[in-house]
Amino acid sequence: MRQLRLERTVEDLSVSLEGYDWQGCTFRNCEILVTEGDFSLVGCDFANCHLTLSGKAEAIAKVVELFMQGKPIKFLQKKEGDETQV
Repeated sequence: MRQLRLERTVEDLSVSLEGYDWQGCTFRNCEILVTEGDFSLVGCDFANCHLTLSGKAEAIAKVVELFMQGKPIKFLQKKEGDETQV
């Protein structure tokens, strides 16, 4: 079970999103780290952050890049109440 991170402001840090449910959080000037995709983001804001992917997340991003070739990515709509996975 993931831990909840509720309405936090994170600034000037490297932050791994893994293992947490982030709700209403703000990230400023952060390096956002994603390796597995075991997290959720609901109502979060990012200002002047950059994303670093590694592990499984990097492999998936490379496949998506091959398929999309500069086109926008479309996501399936989820039913109301379903958790949004990123």
